[in-house]
Amino acid sequence: MNNKYPHLFTPCVIRGKLFRNRILAGPLGFNEGNPEDGSMALNNIKFYAEIAAGGAARVVGGGDCVVTEDGGYMGGMDRLKFYKDPISMNLPGSIKTYVNRMHGHGALAFVQFIHGGFDPEAEGPGFQCTTTIDSLTKEHMDEITQGFARCVSLAKYFGLDGCIIHAGHCKLIDQFRARDFNHRTDEYGGSLENRCRYPIEILKAIREAAGDDFIVELRMSIDEHVEGGITIEETIEFLKMLDDLGYVDIFHCSAGRHTHQELNCWVTSPGIMPQAPNRAECRMIKDAGIKTPLAIVNSVSDPEVAESILAEGDADFVVMSRQLNLADPYYPRKLQEGHEELINNCIRCHGCYDACGPCSVNPLATYFTAGGYPIAKAVTSRKVCIVGGGIGGMKAAEIAADRGHQVILFEKDDALGGQLRFSDTDVLKTDIRRYKTNMIKRLEDKANVEIRLSTEATPEMVSAEKPDAVIVAIGPVQKKPNIAGVTGKNVLSIMDAYRYPERVGDNVVMVGSGLSGCETTLHLCFSGKKVTVLGRSKAICAHENFNEPPTSAFSPIPVILRMFEENGVDLHNNCACTEIFEDGVKAIENGEEKVFPCDTVILGSGMQARQEDAMKFADCAPFFRQIGDCVKPSKVRMAVYQGYWAAMDI
Repeated sequence: MNNKYPHLFTPCVIRGKLFRNRILAGPLGFNEGNPEDGSMALNNIKFYAEIAAGGAARVVGGGDCVVTEDGGYMGGMDRLKFYKDPISMNLPGSIKTYVNRMHGHGALAFVQFIHGGFDPEAEGPGFQCTTTIDSLTKEHMDEITQGFARCVSLAKYFGLDGCIIHAGHCKLIDQFRARDFNHRTDEYGGSLENRCRYPIEILKAIREAAGDDFIVELRMSIDEHVEGGITIEETIEFLKMLDDLGYVDIFHCSAGRHTHQELNCWVTSPGIMPQAPNRAECRMIKDAGIKTPLAIVNSVSDPEVAESILAEGDADFVVMSRQLNLADPYYPRKLQEGHEELINNCIRCHGCYDACGPCSVNPLATYFTAGGYPIAKAVTSRKVCIVGGGIGGMKAAEIAADRGHQVILFEKDDALGGQLRFSDTDVLKTDIRRYKTNMIKRLEDKANVEIRLSTEATPEMVSAEKPDAVIVAIGPVQKKPNIAGVTGKNVLSIMDAYRYPERVGDNVVMVGSGLSGCETTLHLCFSGKKVTVLGRSKAICAHENFNEPPTSAFSPIPVILRMFEENGVDLHNNCACTEIFEDGVKAIENGEEKVFPCDTVILGSGMQARQEDAMKFADCAPFFRQIGDCVKPSKVRMAVYQGYWAAMDI
């Protein structure tokens, strides 16, 4: 038993239901793809069973509409459909199967109910409509209220332990609370009390349907971070109204809106934002005397942060969505067993919002996921040589060792980590640092892994080991753009800027406005540097997938631009560097030649694969595989994905 995190693993009872710890699985919905009849697909039951087996106190499905398909966010997105006639579908049987599986693993079984609301001006898909809050009739409002109550009544009847009512992120209930949505002139608009009237009516009907032995959690945006939207001060007054009524058992403290990119970053914050961004607001709610338990939402997967939030009384539960649904459903179990280094922690890369690829840290997680813990042993133990100790090579070594193979890992540098070693000094990317550090510790603890640092492997060296399998993960090299002066002493690569911070002057020009260049710029800003960014494209991060739907709704670009502005970054798009001097850079911006004085020039010009070097190892063993950036420069997720499956194929 690990006593390092006592508050995280303190059980509690609400309405006779046991929460075995304070870690709640949040609804994510990326696995959803249920049958047309609205029941729960077997693969989804298996998906949630992994989270329950992993140790979460309670598990919940994605958001399920409470009225007809056009009465909510994206028509239900193939979610459960409690609003349909249960007699004519398979919902009861599938839900009872789901409940039994969750209970079998010791977790409470929940579903989530929503009405997506109405927003004709929203950018995201599924929001466009002609109805507004102001045009809702009382009859329509009563229909929605009855829809919530009926769905909750059915959920209880089917054996579920409770439900989440999703009001937040600009869903219907929060739209009534927001001044910029609610312009009604009747008893449901105007004053804060009036704007809260309909949400309270809905929650009252839900509690009456739920009775005394069914848990109701309310997810809301406690601050929407937009002019005219919900503020933390208004939320506190709303919670004071609810606190003594007993309609809600746990308040979820989320923030932001799904409707616009920058606001959505408060819903699912990218890695450049701080851990637990809603913590200060939770403290304000506690200080206001709210007695109903609070669950903090968004970026609380760092166990040290999560434990401190509970220990200091800022919240009573932590909700983890990306962490448990995708990155590692076995997070609670590994943590409680004292093996936090085994956790694949979410690095908040937003890769899960890109339909083209898997989770960056869990190769088994795409839209359907499994935990894969522990790894099944191979039939025969093999000798495996891995060339390159970056994240891809380390993942391959870990999985090969877990399967029972004997592994030799060659790394030319004096430490493992490859390109992720930048996180050792990056002031923002703490998630990646934790992931890299955990991976290194796993390998150091394995008796069947021999790590040879400061050893640049050659084909002859590897062949001498007589391996059964060779995996090459040697990584890329920095591209050198064809710019006069690019070899000057004042010119550094991005990796050099991290490794040799003493060589970075106070006034920096970043040549390149891709994601790596932009994130390095923010690191330098927070380190006290003045940075000018010169990008050839018309906008930053021009080659990233999150510039296109559906990923665009979750793009971190607005946050980067806001942080650039807050930190005085001088951004120049359509600006091509043509020459580098000892004390500056010459560039062509929109056809006009300009000079930018600086002490240091950093090249954010991308990486180049070393496939030809990797192929030199092709004849060293019967099994040969290239993985990661030596094949094609990409992101963490592809190196991890390819490393995992290369090791599984041995």
